Amino acid sequence: AYVAGLSVDFDLVSAAVADVTGRRVAEVSGNPNGTDDPTELVRRTVEQACAAAGLEVGRLSALVIGSPGVVDPRTGDPQLAVNLPAWHEGALDALRRTWHTPVVIENDVNLAAMAERAGGAATAADDFVLVWLGVGVGLATMLGGRLHRGTTGAAGEIGYLPVHGAPLHTDIRHPASGGFQSLAGGSAVRELAARHGFAAPTPAEAVRTALAAASTIKIMGTNVSSRSTTSGDAGQPDAAAAEAFLGELAHRVAVGVASVCVVLDPELVVLGGEVGLAGGVTLADRVAAAVASIWPSRPRVVPTSVPGEPVLRGAMQAAVAQARTALLASVADR
Repeated sequence: AYVAGLSVDFDLVSAAVADVTGRRVAEVSGNPNGTDDPTELVRRTVEQACAAAGLEVGRLSALVIGSPGVVDPRTGDPQLAVNLPAWHEGALDALRRTWHTPVVIENDVNLAAMAERAGGAATAADDFVLVWLGVGVGLATMLGGRLHRGTTGAAGEIGYLPVHGAPLHTDIRHPASGGFQSLAGGSAVRELAARHGFAAPTPAEAVRTALAAASTIKIMGTNVSSRSTTSGDAGQPDAAAAEAFLGELAHRVAVGVASVCVVLDPELVVLGGEVGLAGGVTLADRVAAAVASIWPSRPRVVPTSVPGEPVLRGAMQAAVAQARTALLASVADR
């Protein structure tokens, strides 16, 4: 038996094929190139992955797709994907008619949390939250080893979380207009970084540059930045600017994390997404300290440690589990 997992976003689609043991036999990725029709996008990508694996598409026994936005747990259909407007009610049925095989659409951050628990920073935690910091912000909650999706599948859409210091939403279909997204989303992080002299094409690159600038060593009792000691040196930002940026970023993230901790009181908080990965232990430690100043409990805050693409890895794990269950059921029926 073979399975396929996909990670789909507005600017990148990735797919991998594995056998029922979980061994990957092929992986492909690329730009959607304007293809927003879910059926066509999935068909083209899966066919490329199967061709790379030397397999006929008909040999796939399960397909799991990771997608941003809300997925209705009752129907399995996407309901609200801001960056993928073509992913809407009816998409799942269309995909199943095309593939004639079990197809599941799952929220991308939920899949990343599955990967985190299976082989990342949360392997020993039954209760943890994954705070996703990327172009968008999101949350996956694991309670008692089970994902909490909510009645409508909207649990974890913390971009909409009303927080102090951010305006309320003016358009619910565009979370960047207010709430936690306007504080810690990708655009907000880039704007904050640019104000401190760390302009970059992506929020992750801005964070990495600031971390390099903030890194210091002591020479003769004087702190010397590994990049520059003054903002005037060759136009490079100094360590003080980096510290200010990282401190403000950590505070912003902590506002959202503390809000989650007040309600759920998890034992572990994992910072994922491109910003969580770029920030690493340094950002996680700063967020933990900031949360402790807001909320009396002190959850452990750590960066993601899932190798590769966590959403794709989670999709593969879910597809393999589905295929194994089907195989065992077919044996039992005999």
